[in-house]
Amino acid sequence: MAKTITIPVDAYLITLQIESYQVVEKKIAVGKSTQIQHERVKQTRDIPPNQNDKTVMRAIDVANAIWAPADITFQLRKSFFPVTEAPGNVEEVSVSGFFQMITTLKIKPIGAVAALFVNRFEKRDLGGFAAEALGVCIVTSLGDPVLGKTLAHEFGHLLSLPDLRNDPKSVANNYNLMYEASRAGDKLTSDQINKARNSERVKLVYQSP
Repeated sequence: MAKTITIPVDAYLITLQIESYQVVEKKIAVGKSTQIQHERVKQTRDIPPNQNDKTVMRAIDVANAIWAPADITFQLRKSFFPVTEAPGNVEEVSVSGFFQMITTLKIKPIGAVAALFVNRFEKRDLGGFAAEALGVCIVTSLGDPVLGKTLAHEFGHLLSLPDLRNDPKSVANNYNLMYEASRAGDKLTSDQINKARNSERVKLVYQSP
């Protein structure tokens, strides 16, 4: 039996701040008279990730059930709750916004992987996105158990597994975890398991002090 590989996970439940401006009227005294002055006031609106420690743990549990045949376990190491300016000042995080947040929040998972949770992500049809070289993925607000399956899929990317495309001659890919859509299944082939277990990320996790 293969030795179980345990990969720590740092979870970032990110609240985005959207800035807007409103012009308000102010009455000011000028001598014996009163004048109306217009002032531009900044307002900030928070966009929470719609996730919490419990939903993240449930998602990781679902991901672990999917990865069980590979003897790979993901373990929550720490949760962070940063509040940061929304990239582009919009509610929906883009791929470029994802990389911007990694830089802004100085996310560098040492001996682990990092998962960012946000309310809306532009690739909602996929549910998430992963930067393999950085060891960081992002997932959008999804309900159980879809969130867990999406997280398992993005973890697959962090373990060097590419997306599987639609094959008109076979439906096997459609039932695989790494199928290119959120309606993917949860199967892993022996080749995928071997590649994941021997991935660069696993080596980095076990080489870290």
